[in-house]
Amino acid sequence: MSEAETLALCGQVMIAYCDNIAVFGQNREDVNSLAEPLVSAARCSPYGAFRLRRTQSTRHISQGFIFLGYRLKWHSEGRTSYVEVDVADQKKEQFQAKIAELLPHCRFTRNVARDEREQAIQEVKGYILGWAEAFKRADDIKGLVRELLEEVLYEETAATQFAFRSILRSLT
Repeated sequence: MSEAETLALCGQVMIAYCDNIAVFGQNREDVNSLAEPLVSAARCSPYGAFRLRRTQSTRHISQGFIFLGYRLKWHSEGRTSYVEVDVADQKKEQFQAKIAELLPHCRFTRNVARDEREQAIQEVKGYILGWAEAFKRADDIKGLVRELLEEVLYEETAATQFAFRSILRSLT
């Protein structure tokens, strides 16, 4: 018997963390008929009510939807079906904003001490590698990171761009 089963037998309150629930169905009515009982059950829990919010409207899966920071879109071409997995636009924007925030400390200028610059570059490297790992399920995450960085670094000096290229090489 597992520890959870033992605790349940002793009358202990149990919990399962279930955030970002996706509900699938054949049509809009199926999805709504499955989603409403979930919302109602959450509202009427004997251990305290909590609110499930529907942040996205019911739609066909070929229109795509955001789930756990990914944008998922179903494609069907003849007899072949697949799901396109990309990082949600909001997460891409957050990534670029964070890099832009850290970038001034990575520049090769007289205003930035060498130790400070090296520390900032290591911090950026850790952030980039962590972000790429968090979204590794996306199609071609390395290409996406490269593209997002190039947009941020477009007007930077060659020395700063070179420092970031070494970070990109560490993705492979």
